[in-house]
Amino acid sequence: MLALLKRGFGLVGVVFAIVFGISRFDNRFAPPDPNVVRMSVAAKFDKLDYLIVGPSYVYNAIDTRAFDRLTLRSYDLAVATAGPYYYELMINDYLGQTKVVPRTILLNISLITFCEESDNWINYPIYRYLHGPISNEDLFCRGYISMPEYVKITRASFKTGFAKLAGLDGKPGTGLEAVRLETERFKGFVPKDEVYSDAILRRNIAVYEQCLACEFLEKKEAQLFKVIEECQSRGIKVIINEIPTFMLENFFNDIYKVRYKRLRSIIIDRHINFIENNLLLDRSCFSSPDHMNTKGAEIYTAYLINRLGVSKKYQN
Repeated sequence: MLALLKRGFGLVGVVFAIVFGISRFDNRFAPPDPNVVRMSVAAKFDKLDYLIVGPSYVYNAIDTRAFDRLTLRSYDLAVATAGPYYYELMINDYLGQTKVVPRTILLNISLITFCEESDNWINYPIYRYLHGPISNEDLFCRGYISMPEYVKITRASFKTGFAKLAGLDGKPGTGLEAVRLETERFKGFVPKDEVYSDAILRRNIAVYEQCLACEFLEKKEAQLFKVIEECQSRGIKVIINEIPTFMLENFFNDIYKVRYKRLRSIIIDRHINFIENNLLLDRSCFSSPDHMNTKGAEIYTAYLINRLGVSKKYQN
């Protein structure tokens, strides 16, 4: 019986070692993913006036070219689904690669920031492509993920690592240069000309309806304030900002929205710089139920610059 148990544990150990070893190759080469590229080239933009951090709302809504026209240095350091945990990793990675800290960091918040839909470790494993990659085990030890999440993430890493080792994940570097050039040209901003239609919502309705069951996660609220404090301790001014998200509010329950409203009040009570969204824009300014298009970005960026106090220099 004892011998059988030893063989069983030995087999489990071998399987774990294989899975663990292969999963380490999930970042063997960078894919032509704009989110990965946006992180990898960010350090080329040093001595910034504004480092703009957030999820995909940011790279679709804040046009860095408007800042260029004011001779203000900016960069959209944005990753799809990024929330407070991603913010810490993204900012620390950027600061670790640059010589001068940015004067100001804009941190985006929205309804989706504080639910389980943000910080999507599986679909957007940006942490594995940082200049100093972070392991799945490190995420777990930091308390960013639970044990069930760790298992799911490691399984995904194993699949990706196996595909790259077996040559099933495309050729290294394919399409990467074109994405890099486009990212550097627009400094992280992603122009999008598509205009919202009901057909777009119908195609994606299931994705949005998932949010109706979301709970407001206190740990992500605490993480946001931790990120703010860490930035301020480095002498960086922090401004929280909201971006118009069109129909997003329709897909969250009332309890969640009340809790988000309370968070906004806490930010104000703590005298943290906060540029709330007071814009009411129609569907012509959006490409999806919650993302802006180029027209919307032009309007919102002008609004943002005005709220930042540099409107007199702004030129259309």
